[in-house]
Amino acid sequence: MGLDMYIYVRYHVHTLSGNDYEHNIDKELVGKLNTPFEVDYVLCEAVYWRKAWGIHNWLVKRVQEGKDDCATYYLSIETLEELLKECREVIDDPELLDELFPEACDMHEITYTEQKISGLLKWYCDIYGKRKTMNAVGIPPKGVGIDLEYHSSW
Repeated sequence: MGLDMYIYVRYHVHTLSGNDYEHNIDKELVGKLNTPFEVDYVLCEAVYWRKAWGIHNWLVKRVQEGKDDCATYYLSIETLEELLKECREVIDDPELLDELFPEACDMHEITYTEQKISGLLKWYCDIYGKRKTMNAVGIPPKGVGIDLEYHSSW
C-alpha cells in the first residue's frame, strides 16, 4: 500500500447533435468495442506518480479544496500551468523547494513532474491550437471534448 497518483484524460463520446468538437470520440468508433453497455467516455492514464507526497499535497490544496479523500477531481489547464511554473521555479532555484512544495518532496519528483506536465500541456495545446496559454477562448467547456482529472489512492 502507498500513495498512487494519476492524471487522466477523459475523452467524451460524441453525443450532441451539432457538436463540432472534433476531439470527442465518435459513437461509431465506440460501437466497435462490441460492448452491450452505453459508453459515455474513454479514460486514459496520462501521468502516474508513486508516493510523490509534495506534488500530491500541492494538488490537494489547489484542486481538492484541502480534502484528501482519494476522489477524482476535475483538473483545469490553469492549475496545470501553475504546477508547471512552480516546478520550473524550483528547478531554477532548488532553495525554493521547501517553500513551494513543503511536504516531503525531492528534486526527482519536481523534475519528473515538470517533464510530464510539460508534455501533457504541449499535447493539449496542439489539440486545441493554442500556443502560449490555454486561457484563450476556444477551450471546450467541462464535459465536452477532453477533460483532465486528478485521482489519488492509498
